[in-house]
Formats: sequence, C-alpha cells, structure tokens
Amino acid sequence: PDLCLRVRRAGHIVRRLDLPMTTHEADITRFAQWWRRAERWGHGYTEMLVDHGRRADARWVRAAASCVAWALVLPVVALACAAPTDGWSLVLLAAYAVPWARAYRSRRPRRTRADAALYAGACLLGKWAELHGALICLGNRLSSRRRTALFE
Repeated sequence: PDLCLRVRRAGHIVRRLDLPMTTHEADITRFAQWWRRAERWGHGYTEMLVDHGRRADARWVRAAASCVAWALVLPVVALACAAPTDGWSLVLLAAYAVPWARAYRSRRPRRTRADAALYAGACLLGKWAELHGALICLGNRLSSRRRTALFE
C-alpha cells in the first residue's frame, strides 16, 4: 500500500490485473496468532497515517477511525458516564450490534449462519487488537524510535 501511494503521488497509475497474483497462507490456527495479526494490521495502518498524514489513502483513515471509535471512544464514554446516569449510559454499548450486523450481512450470502456470526464477532473483537497495535506504533514513534522493525 505504501508503494502504491508513492507511485500515485509521483503521477503514475497503478493498475491491477484481474488475476491471482499471489497466494497467502497465514496458517492461523490459534486465537493468539489471530490477535497478533490484527495488532499488526492496526500497527500497519497507523504507520501509513503517521508517514503520510492527510495524504494517506482514505481506507487507512477509515480503519483508524473505526478502531478508535469502537474500541476506545464508545466504551470509555459508556463507562465514564455510567455513575452519573445510574448505568443508563451502558445502553450505548448496544451500538456494537451495528458493526456486528454489517459484518454478518456481508458474509451471510456465502457462509453458514454460524460462520457469518463468527466472522462478525472476530471483526468486532479485532478492533481492540487493532487499537493495541496502533498504540504500540504511536508509542514507538513518541519514544524517538522513528520506525520499528517488522512488528513481531
């Protein structure tokens, strides 16, 4: 993604062939592996945003905003307001049904209900892993480490 962004900025066009270019076998069989992959994703798009700022691709901005909104802002607001509202602010947590349902609907035509539900749950839970990866990236940048090696 970084290379494509730089090529486009230089005035060139990036074309995509409608053919399989690579195969990817993540061999993710354990929850910890999946969590680590989601953290890498959050770290990666945060690197793109830090490096390219407002010129970053809109999908990176959207991904960052999504993880911050769902994994940080919503739970903090709901929990911070719980005492003053006698717990009524916790109703805000029902908003998690929105991204879950969106992800579920996107997979349902091609998958079983159980698979679509698992996918939707993983998409939602992944927001916290992405946020953690993003915070690691920002922490590294603030602690004077300009770039980190492969995030492992």
